[in-house]
Amino acid sequence: EELTLKMTRAMVQATVYMKQIDEKTAVLTISSFADSTASEVATQLVKMEILGIENLIVDLRDDTGGYLSSLVSIGNYLLPKGTVIIQKSYRDGKIDKDVSANKDPYAFSKIAVLVNGNTASAAEVLTAALQEGLDATVIGTTTYGKGTMQVPLVMGDGSILRYTTAEWLTTNGNT
Repeated sequence: EELTLKMTRAMVQATVYMKQIDEKTAVLTISSFADSTASEVATQLVKMEILGIENLIVDLRDDTGGYLSSLVSIGNYLLPKGTVIIQKSYRDGKIDKDVSANKDPYAFSKIAVLVNGNTASAAEVLTAALQEGLDATVIGTTTYGKGTMQVPLVMGDGSILRYTTAEWLTTNGNT
């Protein structure tokens, strides 16, 4: 049967999805670390708190990363005050640390993080921060990333050159 539909193009904004899988457990899927991701995570964390979720599975499979600012905000929601979210090590030996400032983070009894060969960048940093800062269990295969921070430089013809500015280190200073 032939069917004619009128469709309007639109940007898909959501990068975060939450699914409750039993009375006390939910899966939080983060597909990328975009401008809106941190606020989307905050919305889902509020829902989980209302539902009484105690166990969290963070699905970062196929998440190739994105903005570190989004990562830091998400780390602030989950990690106790004073916990290092990410360290940035520069060629000159300088190390910058982003540290959680949240006095009252969302707390879960158990946290597991799902990763795969396409998990990279900010997704890997969040994985390491949850593993080292909250003793989260990491499940999956070796991730993709190089452990470096890159900055895009837009050229006059619209092409982009990405160059490395620093190496990132985990909460405990591991590469």
